[in-house]
Amino acid sequence: MLRYSPIGDRELSQILQAVKSYLALERESGVEEHFLKGVIKKESLGGRLSSDLESLKREVRSCTRCDLHATRRNVVFGSGNPKARVLFIGEAPGEEEDIQAMPFVGRAGQLLTKIIEAIF
Repeated sequence: MLRYSPIGDRELSQILQAVKSYLALERESGVEEHFLKGVIKKESLGGRLSSDLESLKREVRSCTRCDLHATRRNVVFGSGNPKARVLFIGEAPGEEEDIQAMPFVGRAGQLLTKIIEAIF
């Protein structure tokens, strides 16, 4: 079982400063976009990579490829601007996410939100 190990304000401040410094250096170097390569492949969706979010959401709701479908209350698909330039993908929804059918609403999601807000 994974355990959440809380970090202190000092450590969080150091992490945020390191991220800010890194992004500033990247921006000065002309890097405007960051990509994660190979995270999602067509093969992982059985070759049926959907062209729009609604059809992808229908596919996810009916998916039974892993054991999550047997115990979930809701499908936690996503929220926010569908044309956003940045996308956060979680590994698997926690209990609060499953209850509310919304991503990143539990403790870890609240910490992520604070980190993102502090960056900007």
